[in-house]
Amino acid sequence: MYPNGQTVGGLCTNSSDAYCYENARRETIEGIDYSLSVSVDTTACIINRIKKLLVYLNNNYPSENWGQYLDISGNIRFDKVIIAGSSQGGGHAALIGKYYLVKKVLCFSSPKDYSTFFNSPPLWLSSTGWQTSRDKIYGFNHTLDNYPMTLQIWDSLGIDNYGLPINVDTTNSPYNSTRQLITSYPVPIGNEHGSTAIDGLTPKISGVPVFLPVWNYMLTDNLTTGLPNNSFDNNYSLQLIPKSDK
Repeated sequence: MYPNGQTVGGLCTNSSDAYCYENARRETIEGIDYSLSVSVDTTACIINRIKKLLVYLNNNYPSENWGQYLDISGNIRFDKVIIAGSSQGGGHAALIGKYYLVKKVLCFSSPKDYSTFFNSPPLWLSSTGWQTSRDKIYGFNHTLDNYPMTLQIWDSLGIDNYGLPINVDTTNSPYNSTRQLITSYPVPIGNEHGSTAIDGLTPKISGVPVFLPVWNYMLTDNLTTGLPNNSFDNNYSLQLIPKSDK
């Protein structure tokens, strides 16, 4: 995993540096010295680890076409990639969407970037010049997980322009095509933050995750899979592998 010894929130929540969150995340993503708060080199950074993963998958599973996500120089074809993350990882995923044109960004219980020093979300969320359109960003959050702050952050991120918050407990997919997905599903105290995506914390019924339709919606909304929608809803064991461009 990428270096994650201290949370970005722990480093930046009280910082007087308006760019603390952005620079700390960007150094973790790219391994370039943007921040005094973290120390991540190009070997350990997220992008290099994704490259290594894709090379490994392509070398060991050549029939599955993982090589299509790398260009001729071995760099990531971000335009073909959906970036997703939970908690701190969701903040990283969103920032990748700012600097790289990706197919989609999925944020589970995230982003949580908020400055108590400035009493507002940090500037990077509302900044201009994003490579990925805001309508390609989806968030999913529990209503007991800093919900009012999360809505403020999502508004700053701009995904409020693509639909109101929809409670997935009472509305079926496709959730009015919103980018703001919420749940109030009862989970053990302390599990709210991880319940949206983490295997051991997300609620299940007869072994099937309650939020499976939500994940499928986030992954496939506005994308063409070539499969009928009920393939995702009714086949929990369904496995998808990349299809070759050729």
